[in-house]
Amino acid sequence: MKKKEEELKKDFERNLENALKISLRFLKFRPRTKKEVIDKLKSKDFGLEIIRKTVEELEKMGFLDDEKFAFDWVNERFNFKMLGKKKVIAELKRKGIKDEIIEEAISNFYTPESELENALEFLTKKFAKLKEIEKEKLISILVRQGYSFSLSGKAVDVYLSKKALSD
Repeated sequence: MKKKEEELKKDFERNLENALKISLRFLKFRPRTKKEVIDKLKSKDFGLEIIRKTVEELEKMGFLDDEKFAFDWVNERFNFKMLGKKKVIAELKRKGIKDEIIEEAISNFYTPESELENALEFLTKKFAKLKEIEKEKLISILVRQGYSFSLSGKAVDVYLSKKALSD
């Protein structure tokens, strides 16, 4: 009986080591959320206890931090991709980030004023060279970028009036 327990313990430790190796390789390319790591390990047929222990270890080592991930994700999406709040929230939800973490991360970047500025910057960068652009088309592009319909309409109005003044 003692020998059987030792074998089970060795198997568990070997599986845990393999799960950690797979997770670290997965995390090597970019930061991931807990859900992404869990999904990866499930796809490799690891048991729930191995997955739980692996996630616990990765958190202790500082490789998994959903709050930091959310903050960094929102920062990148807001400042570099110029996405609207709705799209960023949907992305974070898909990645398994909890609503309260999303709210906190979003509130660090998105205000009605900053989101309007971002939408205007997006329009300016993407459409500066075009002479004729339909208002409805611009609004729909902004909505697809994750901006609300009302903010999109406001941003397009401001953008087109500025464009008319500069032409």
